[in-house]
Amino acid sequence: MNQPLIQLKMKTSKIIAISLIGLIALFILAAFINIRVNGQRLNSNLTRLETSKKVIPSFKVLRVENCDYISFVQSDSSFIEVAWAKDSLAPQVNYALKNDTLLLSGNKYSMFGANSSVKVCFTGSLESIIMRNSTINVEGSGSGEMSFDISESVLNLVQDSGNTYSFKSIDIKAGDHSEVNSNHIRVGNLSLYMQHSNANLESITDYRLSGMVTDSSVVVINTPSEISLKRDSLSKIQIGSY
Repeated sequence: MNQPLIQLKMKTSKIIAISLIGLIALFILAAFINIRVNGQRLNSNLTRLETSKKVIPSFKVLRVENCDYISFVQSDSSFIEVAWAKDSLAPQVNYALKNDTLLLSGNKYSMFGANSSVKVCFTGSLESIIMRNSTINVEGSGSGEMSFDISESVLNLVQDSGNTYSFKSIDIKAGDHSEVNSNHIRVGNLSLYMQHSNANLESITDYRLSGMVTDSSVVVINTPSEISLKRDSLSKIQIGSY
């Protein structure tokens, strides 16, 4: 007498199982279609870029004030290159060139947009970079001596694409809560003077390091070939990660 009831329950269970499998398949298909469509839109937005290049005279001094996320790259010529999304307005770069000094000021990331970028190329004639309340990337390629004077800023030193030295010699003076980061650059000599600032130089190897660390500064280094780096009682020099 219970056999028909059992068969009915089994049929009902099969129907429920088949329905669940169907729903799961629909969810997977919908997700796949969504990923394909959004991915195509994203790739389309990334590839649909306009570029503008402005050639400028070579300069020896670069002063950067109130700027965010601008890349400075050594090249055979000096120019400013801007890239932006095709359907948006081209960002305007504020700059002025006086004598041998290039000044960039007030170029904030919010002015450019998520799909925009600004690159400034410099030649081997550049000797000094002054930063005030800015965040920049600097990529050298066999430059001679380079000095950095930074305040309330973030300096990211980036390795060039070749096997040459990024910089043969670097002199960095950083103060007022500044930050210096390195990304596997190659340098011969590095002089570092930190005042109430931090530096992560862990990725740099086989170089000569000297300088002074004061006023609660923290410097993280790998083991240099030679070191003459002093600190006060409030500051730290660490071998390895923070």
